[in-house]
Amino acid sequence: MTNFKRVFSLATALFLICSLFGCNQTSPQPSESKSSTKGSTLIFAQSANPTKLDPALITDGYSTSVTSSIFEGLLGTEENSNKLVPKLAESWKESDDHLSYTFKLREDVKFHDGTKFNAEAAKINIERQLKGKPLYTSDMSYSDFFDSVKEVEVLNEYEIKVILKKPDSSILNKFSMCGIGISFVSPTAIKDQGNNVTQNPIGTGPYKYVESIKDQHTLLIVNKDYWGNKAQCEKVIIKVIPDMAARVAALNNNEIDITDIDPSFVDAIKQNGNKIMETPSHSVNLMILNTTKDNIFSGIEMRKALCSAINLKELNEGLYKGYSDPATSFLPKRINGHTEESKYPQFDSSAAEILAKKLNGKPINIATYTTQKPYNSVGGEALAVAIQGYLKKVGINSEINKRDWGSHKTAMTNANFDICFSGWSADYADASNFFSIIESQSLNYSKFKDPEITSLLESANATSFGKERDDIFEKVDARMGETAFYIPLSYAKILHAVREEVKNFRFPPIGGPGFYKASKELK
Repeated sequence: MTNFKRVFSLATALFLICSLFGCNQTSPQPSESKSSTKGSTLIFAQSANPTKLDPALITDGYSTSVTSSIFEGLLGTEENSNKLVPKLAESWKESDDHLSYTFKLREDVKFHDGTKFNAEAAKINIERQLKGKPLYTSDMSYSDFFDSVKEVEVLNEYEIKVILKKPDSSILNKFSMCGIGISFVSPTAIKDQGNNVTQNPIGTGPYKYVESIKDQHTLLIVNKDYWGNKAQCEKVIIKVIPDMAARVAALNNNEIDITDIDPSFVDAIKQNGNKIMETPSHSVNLMILNTTKDNIFSGIEMRKALCSAINLKELNEGLYKGYSDPATSFLPKRINGHTEESKYPQFDSSAAEILAKKLNGKPINIATYTTQKPYNSVGGEALAVAIQGYLKKVGINSEINKRDWGSHKTAMTNANFDICFSGWSADYADASNFFSIIESQSLNYSKFKDPEITSLLESANATSFGKERDDIFEKVDARMGETAFYIPLSYAKILHAVREEVKNFRFPPIGGPGFYKASKELK
């Protein structure tokens, strides 16, 4: 949602909530126990509807807010680190030639519909996203991640071998994605729902899906047959409230329990006795330059001149109120290969004047989005306006074209921009995940291809984890700085406002909100 920095009175905010959702809506609202966590309902508010609830098809964080509690992968990551830990796989072993991985699966897991989780179920889910296999479809968002996988061999009922076409040092991290990619779906549901479980997602996770009502809410209930420790709250509602001021008003009126916020609302939240939860993110906020033929930014010199107009330190202090850090690398701070010494063009207003002279008053097209993003808490419009201001200072005119996220993605895909804004939040905690967008035909909106970057990334994927591999990623980052087609702007600190009654809610760097351990003690 866009933050227009409006100050709503309480009455205005409440009116907006009523007009958006209807104060007399008749859709079912789960009841809450007034005595303890048992039977309680946790209400999380976000700005937009989930778009798809099949983990193979998801492309947005609003959907992951739902699916990360429904689905699980073979592996996971530790809460406070990037270390891989067992999930649906109890253990795993890499072959000496790095061309296969054997996974021992849990034997006590069932999908929400009662279907047994076993080796056959694992094989179906993994091969579902392999190009050329029967269940693969071209809209499976993460299938490119698994291009190195040749096939899955069932060794026995609870053991599989994943066989690779070539060494892929990031494959274990890819199996740790939460609620997206190869997060395991009931084979029965895949068959019954025509290979798309968005209408009724069925996984193995701590919560089960009940319903999703557009522009209102998605309802989850606790999975009482979960193989691990049971979730603390009986029900979770992911509610849709597009405007941030309205979400804050709802929180302060005890209508919701948790919501994401931007820095301008921190004081108001604290004044009402609620908590601010600050989480370092595994994300990067990006400015992308169109390098297609005949565009002003097809040449490196003009791209570097544009970047020189922007003061990243000032941008982060002013726009994000200190709740983000200036980016020094394409990789966030906790991702391997990150460097604090930036190789990207630095602020130098005099260097930017060459672009102003070249344009000679012709405005450039800035494409942006109208929603808030994990990597950009103030929204795309506010960021575009700030960048427009820096360009104006050096004599560069610009026009801002704002669109909803879906339309913005279409504009980026079609290269309908000179400058656009996007970002990347980690699907898994490894540099390869971030650099994968540079090699992707669908996600590299700049359209720039560099043989040196491609060669370095191929080398990194064939190198085992360690310093040698990280050094290769640093070289990729340096080359991206030299060519200046994707420009990292900031590393966000994710802010959530949380009611005092809510305990142990987490928003991990990887995956969606952590409802699993959250509890709610009602007064």
